[in-house]
Amino acid sequence: MKSNSAFRITVLCFLLATSWSYGQDSLKIKQFLPKKNVVRYNITPHIVGFKSAIFGYERVVKPFQTFSINGGYIGIGKSGTTKNEAYEITKIKSNGGFTIAGDYRFYLKRENKDPAPHGVYIGPYYAYYNFRHNNQLQQLSSGDEASIDTNFKISSLGLELGYQFVIKNRFTIDMVFIGPSYSGYKLKLAFAGNLNIPE
Repeated sequence: MKSNSAFRITVLCFLLATSWSYGQDSLKIKQFLPKKNVVRYNITPHIVGFKSAIFGYERVVKPFQTFSINGGYIGIGKSGTTKNEAYEITKIKSNGGFTIAGDYRFYLKRENKDPAPHGVYIGPYYAYYNFRHNNQLQQLSSGDEASIDTNFKISSLGLELGYQFVIKNRFTIDMVFIGPSYSGYKLKLAFAGNLNIPE
């Protein structure tokens, strides 16, 4: 009789322990489980008025540190016409370009309840932008027209502050807020047409 009671108590304890362990595992599944490799979309250019489609790859190297590479299409401004007292841009034939960038991020442990790549971050970065435009320009006084090709390049090295949202532990949406940088600029202009510009 005593042996049966002891056996029943042992089986009951085993079942309770198994249920507790299973419950703990179920709770862990619901928590944020960071992935070492994520794909992200940079929404910042849209917020400040650029046309863009910029994606990146980010890899976690430590619980609160990552590095990433980014690239994609980017264009300045919106299509349309502009005008002043002497000239008018009658047509924007092309407006586009590309960017490539890389950074190393430190996710702030005190500000983020979850590890990288989620939350507030700071870190150094390098970015390169290449914008290309072709516009049709008309002189209002004479009606003469010309085509203007513009190539504008920017190289920047600096620090960034941003926030990143994680969707289903694998895809992220990135927002870079602000950051100082040292930048170099290069501009090339080419005119073609019968436009007479007074000296």
